[in-house]
Amino acid sequence: MEKISGFQITSLTVSGFKCFREEQSFDFGPVSFITGANHAGKTSVADAIAFAITGQDRYGGAHIDKLYCETLPDIEIHLRIKDEKGASHELVRTRKRDKMQVTWDGYSIRQADLSQMFGEKDEFLSIFNPLYFIETLGNDGQALLQKNLPLIDHKAVLERLTQPEQALLENVSLLSPETFLKTMREEIRDLEEGKLVLEGQKVQLIQQQRENKEAVAQGKERMAQIKTQIDALEQKRESGIDRPALEKQLEGLHLRYEELLRDKPEEISPELLEQLRQAELAQERLRMKRYEGKFTTTLTETQAALQAAAAEHKQITTMLCRTQPGAVCPTCKQALPVDAVAQAQENLRQKLGEVTSRGQGLRSQLNDLAALEKQAQETFEQFYKTDVEKNAILLARLQGQREKMEQELREHNEALSALDGQIQAVNASLTYGSLDGGELQRLSELHARKQEAKEELAALEKVSARPAPDLDTRAKEVDELIRQKKLLMNAAINYLAVRNELSFASLSMPKVKISLYDLVKTTGELKSAFRFQYNGRDYRRLSHSEKLRAGLEVSQLMKRLTGRRYPVFIDDVESITGLPKLPDQILLARVVPNAPLSIVTLGQAAPEPLKKAS
Repeated sequence: MEKISGFQITSLTVSGFKCFREEQSFDFGPVSFITGANHAGKTSVADAIAFAITGQDRYGGAHIDKLYCETLPDIEIHLRIKDEKGASHELVRTRKRDKMQVTWDGYSIRQADLSQMFGEKDEFLSIFNPLYFIETLGNDGQALLQKNLPLIDHKAVLERLTQPEQALLENVSLLSPETFLKTMREEIRDLEEGKLVLEGQKVQLIQQQRENKEAVAQGKERMAQIKTQIDALEQKRESGIDRPALEKQLEGLHLRYEELLRDKPEEISPELLEQLRQAELAQERLRMKRYEGKFTTTLTETQAALQAAAAEHKQITTMLCRTQPGAVCPTCKQALPVDAVAQAQENLRQKLGEVTSRGQGLRSQLNDLAALEKQAQETFEQFYKTDVEKNAILLARLQGQREKMEQELREHNEALSALDGQIQAVNASLTYGSLDGGELQRLSELHARKQEAKEELAALEKVSARPAPDLDTRAKEVDELIRQKKLLMNAAINYLAVRNELSFASLSMPKVKISLYDLVKTTGELKSAFRFQYNGRDYRRLSHSEKLRAGLEVSQLMKRLTGRRYPVFIDDVESITGLPKLPDQILLARVVPNAPLSIVTLGQAAPEPLKKAS
């Protein structure tokens, strides 16, 4: 959406808004007098204009419920304007069923589009309502002014500085002088802290050099004392011993020891150990081995069959004895007739013969099996005895072989141990000499202390020989850096002061004076100092008439800064005597007791184009 640099309100149609229950229309000219009694709707007209453009009343109130007509739920406002080019437009804002809708020349638009055309809410209302900037924005007006201040040309600022200052700032980026000054202050503080560190290092270095010199002297004295003690003990150790004879004896003992090592007996082989293990396992298996009969099952079965035949023989014999004339048949339970007894006895005798024959055969078979079982057991015992004897002989042979080899190894190791003892004894004589154990321990400790003292002395001498840093030169270099940065910072402070002077010059008004910042010369900092005065007096002490006059100057200032020539609404115009002449459309509200709302227009001229302040 294109920016509307200037416009004049031609007419307003409103319904459902505040006191306007029914639809009402109003026409406006370059100067429009809005008159009527209190609560007749004078300020409601201004609120309707503000609401159409911003969605809020002339004081920026966001509470839409307060703008509703008490008896109607919907709002409809038609605002017709003529822009700086003479083109007519219609802005319609409706609110129905809590849904807001805005159209521009019949096309639906958003509030963001209106802000793009007419400026943000605070910009528009600061022009339209002279009291808005001070009484509603208050201190927030500082940000609004700062946002619209013209950009100051970098070269224009430099031209007002001295030649040395221009030379210092020639290659410095001053897009944000405040940030640059903050960085300079931090760098100077760091350099000053670094200088204090250098001064402390210098004192520490002098002290360290003195301590190193004393430590070197003490280290040399310690080395001399240790050497004296070592020499005395070494002299005592060598007195009273024949070192060549002991060394020759030691050589012979080593030769014998090496020869004995070469003649080492054969180690017990894994094969022998495995054979011994197998023999021991065989012995254990033989010890656990028992005879298992080959005919036991057959003997048991034959014996059971023989007993069954005997029982059957006894049963048949009993039946035969009982089979007589008149006897009861065991099968049919009937008395046997005389002619049947003989036949029955014959049958029983025949069965008895068969059983007897079968029993004799089983008896013969049982005797044969018993004989075979006995023979098998005797054979097992004979072989078992032979195996036990053979394994015992093998085991004894293997054990004897192992014991012999173990004895040879034991005797060999004992001989080696004896020679080693002799070697240790000769070595002890060579090591101790005429010293006892305590003296030898003392000598060992002295040698260790000597090595430690030697290493410490070497380290101290290395440190002492190291060239000392030139702290004085470094301190002078830091001082020069601080001086250069302070010169640069002072130049930047003057730059900022000039820039602010040029920037704030656009805030000049006939009677109103606005102060946004105070410059702290010593640091270059800008401290917020929003002050608003009219004729040298604080705004809070002004009369209503003076506040309106002050507000009108601020409204004209916002027009210059934003480049927007918009209508101005002045309420209670009757309180102002000698109203200043304004170049753009003005809406003047005046109370007329007991009079209805009326709008009278004067003049026909359209606003002239206005360029943004620069």
